[in-house]
Amino acid sequence: ERLTSGARQFWTNLELRGLLGLNLVVATTTAMVIVNSVVVVRTHLGRGQTDLAILLAANGAGSMTMALTMPLLLDRLPDRGVMLVGAAALPVGLASVAGVLAWADAASPWPLLLALWFIIGAATSAVLTPSARILQRNSSEQSRSAVFAAQFSLSHACFLITYPLAGT
Repeated sequence: ERLTSGARQFWTNLELRGLLGLNLVVATTTAMVIVNSVVVVRTHLGRGQTDLAILLAANGAGSMTMALTMPLLLDRLPDRGVMLVGAAALPVGLASVAGVLAWADAASPWPLLLALWFIIGAATSAVLTPSARILQRNSSEQSRSAVFAAQFSLSHACFLITYPLAGT
């Protein structure tokens, strides 16, 4: 009973089920970035390991920038709106990467890819950062630890599904 109480609360609460869906969107995009950045940099662009680190740093910089500006943003906008905009930006960002790689010549896509990785990182953070507020809002003092534990477990289950798919 106690072991599954948080997960059961996710299934019975509409806002928490929505958060689970957003976790899947984030996991899908994050898996694509982590698994395929090396393919983009080394195979598509013929660049070295330093450029791979720079590309991943652009993603991290986007994530950190958004996380640091999130308190000001959430003072003005609702959690749900910010998270949905971030979630919508993720597949658009990935589709843009595919377009850049398909239509740009080998030298020109580098600045565009850096910008897209930054945007993808920011969008990821826009979804993840407010999630603690949703968890807190949809749990009681007694159920809070179980709900947070379920969020951790279920979000990582999304990664367990998406990482192998990103490599295929």
